[in-house]
Amino acid sequence: MSALWTLDRDSVESLRAAFTRDAHRSPLAHVETHHSNASKVSQKKPRSKLSVEHLPNKADMMPEGEEDTSYSSPRPAPATPIPTALVLQENSHRRGGNSLEKAGPEVITVRKNHQPLQAMASRHGRVTAVANIVFRVLTILLALSIISLLAYVTERYNSSKEDFVAANITQGQLGAAQTRVWTKNLRVYPVYIFFAAAGLALLESGVLLAVSVVPKLKGSGGARWATLGLVAVVWGVWIAALVYFKSYERGGKVEWDLWSWTCTKGFVTDKVDMNVMCKQLGAAWYAGLVVAILDFVTVGLIAWGIIESRRRLPKAEVTQV
Repeated sequence: MSALWTLDRDSVESLRAAFTRDAHRSPLAHVETHHSNASKVSQKKPRSKLSVEHLPNKADMMPEGEEDTSYSSPRPAPATPIPTALVLQENSHRRGGNSLEKAGPEVITVRKNHQPLQAMASRHGRVTAVANIVFRVLTILLALSIISLLAYVTERYNSSKEDFVAANITQGQLGAAQTRVWTKNLRVYPVYIFFAAAGLALLESGVLLAVSVVPKLKGSGGARWATLGLVAVVWGVWIAALVYFKSYERGGKVEWDLWSWTCTKGFVTDKVDMNVMCKQLGAAWYAGLVVAILDFVTVGLIAWGIIESRRRLPKAEVTQV
């Protein structure tokens, strides 16, 4: 039987001595029968002490025609001792006998000890997990604030879009005229798009926060890749919504939006206060900017965690005999 020995010579000699000692033990008891009194007496024979000369040579135990190639090309010893864990699995079909091939180990598995690397990866995983939970909680709070602000502004607009307000005709001339509080061609859908982005961020953060507390999902590689893809998509949506919402901030255009109209006109009626609404829309935009930054940092943390887990946790080396 040809075998690949991955242990050093001292460990192999120790294993050989242990199995040979079990194979060469003398009978445990000798029974003598006395015909006079029909009694049985058991006497134990002393065990013979084995020395190095008594150990069988592995070359003598090889079948004819085969050569022992275990030490033909010895591997160089490592510069520093590496702790190893030896796992021996005996032959399940063992039928007895004095042969080392029958009583010897069937599988020898050697694993390197990577405790320092595992400790570093564990610390990194804890920091990443805590940071993700904090970011998700902040995102949920900010998304709820954005949804509340946009819902209030939209409700004020819908309740007063047919109202009129008094306005001076010309400067320095007495008299006033009625003008509409909101122009007819007002663009409202930038607010709706921003509202949808906030709802998507709220849903994303809720799902990721729930996944982070499930032990079977939070440490798996598939969950990390799915989280990375989800956060990256939501981050892209946030960037598009922020740019589109900001592009209509300034007035002076034929077509206005809610933010530019409220900040430019500043009408105040019993239903609307455009100065307050302008500040609310600005606060919603800056809150969305913070959410986009948190999502960007989350993407970086997840990508870093995937790279570090691949680099710092090498696979265990397994050798079969």
